[in-house]
Amino acid sequence: MARRINWREGDAYNVSLFNPIDSPFRYSFATHELYHVLGHRWGIGSSEYANENRVVQRLFEELTADLYSSCGNLLAENKLSKYYNSRNNTATINGANVNIPLKGADLAIVLDSALSGNQDNPELRSLLSEVIADQFFANAEDITFDSEEEKRFISLCRNALPNPMFIESWLREIAQRQAQGFE
Repeated sequence: MARRINWREGDAYNVSLFNPIDSPFRYSFATHELYHVLGHRWGIGSSEYANENRVVQRLFEELTADLYSSCGNLLAENKLSKYYNSRNNTATINGANVNIPLKGADLAIVLDSALSGNQDNPELRSLLSEVIADQFFANAEDITFDSEEEKRFISLCRNALPNPMFIESWLREIAQRQAQGFE
């Protein structure tokens, strides 16, 4: 549950997060929400394009908050276990059928739909989260400390944290490489 943050320079900064103890997201939830608090406080996560469309901005902020949480888990535990189940099916996005896992042209369709910002579709976040994870968990159940995957994952986090729209361009490059047969 989120609440509007009303804060002024010089005021104390207190954060309270409530999450059920039996939640499987007990630790990652707090870190995810902390990203939003810090983003609001220091204005990170804004870009000219996203500021024009709040739906687009929210989608990429949520993806970045998920990344922030996962990177924190990886650094704290020295490994990150696969946090989703791969799907092999289809979805309909803006009238177009796309194959899951998303690759190439199908990924481009989902990105275009996300950037249109015409609808706040929770499925877009789920689909794009899976694409991000697939780049690191392709054939593994864990990302381990000091592996190539860990270095790439932390690099993505560092690039996305100050500007969540970085994820869009990163995913767009992946879609283009896949469409050209390079992945």
